[in-house]
Amino acid sequence: MKPIALKSYPRAQTRTIGARKVRNAGRVPAVIYGPKVDSQAIEIDQKDLGAIIRNAVSQVILIDLEVEGYERPKRQALVKKVDRHVMRDEVIHLDLFEVEDTTVVELNIPVEPVGEPTGVKDAGGTLARLVANVKVRSTPAKAPEIIHTDISNMKVAETLHVRDLPEIDGVEYVSPDDLRIYTIIPPRVKKDAPGKADKKKK
Repeated sequence: MKPIALKSYPRAQTRTIGARKVRNAGRVPAVIYGPKVDSQAIEIDQKDLGAIIRNAVSQVILIDLEVEGYERPKRQALVKKVDRHVMRDEVIHLDLFEVEDTTVVELNIPVEPVGEPTGVKDAGGTLARLVANVKVRSTPAKAPEIIHTDISNMKVAETLHVRDLPEIDGVEYVSPDDLRIYTIIPPRVKKDAPGKADKKKK
């Protein structure tokens, strides 16, 4: 996963009124924390953050954070929680979890299918998604944004499990091997309306 550069600023006003002032100034109140550091209140430009959230291919986002005027200006973090306004499509608060290159984390990664199953194309079945994400364990740099898996050979009534997903260097699947991700539902068999079968016999 490639980190995305983002600039931030130390935030002095941490209470509700202070957070409102930050938002009125076009910035998003945020906090960055981690296992080896104390939490720090920061603020981020609303436009910069909004562009990153909108263009992200999944909810797993690695940030190369610059904190202006801080003794450690460069920090790497994962987006942990995004709070949105209930009425408007805008971020009102952000939680960032600081990580190092060697930090091993568990992440929920979306699975996306590649190809059209033969059970759909040739047999009229329907592809059903049973779960959207699977949990993996890796360092942030090794973690994929999306797991792509080939489903073109799936036939009617076949199911794709976690054990069928591709191996990824440096990534361990944490979800159970038998967790079902996709299945091909057989096509419905049309039944004759009542009385039609009897007429055909006559």
